[in-house]
Amino acid sequence: MATTTSANVGSVEPAPTTITVTYTENDDGWITAQVVEYPGAISQGPTRHEAWVNVIGALRDLTHEPTTAERVAFTVQARIVEPVAGLRHRLAHRGNGHSHAA
Repeated sequence: MATTTSANVGSVEPAPTTITVTYTENDDGWITAQVVEYPGAISQGPTRHEAWVNVIGALRDLTHEPTTAERVAFTVQARIVEPVAGLRHRLAHRGNGHSHAA
């Protein structure tokens, strides 16, 4: 089922004034919502309303230019996550009889 709706979504490029959202009920009872005009904008929720709210958020994330604060947060997160992932990998292999020189 498709629903056409208007949404005020930030955008780098001119966006259509209306969007078409399709809803699919999943086997687990959750609803998947996808914006037809932007196939990468897809999300889900336990109700149609929550799926709609989530897919509008996904559309915004897909189409807006990141703010300076978002860029800084992403950079900081990358600098933290990458070393932690490497540490986890090394620790996981220590218990398996593998040795790695530091």
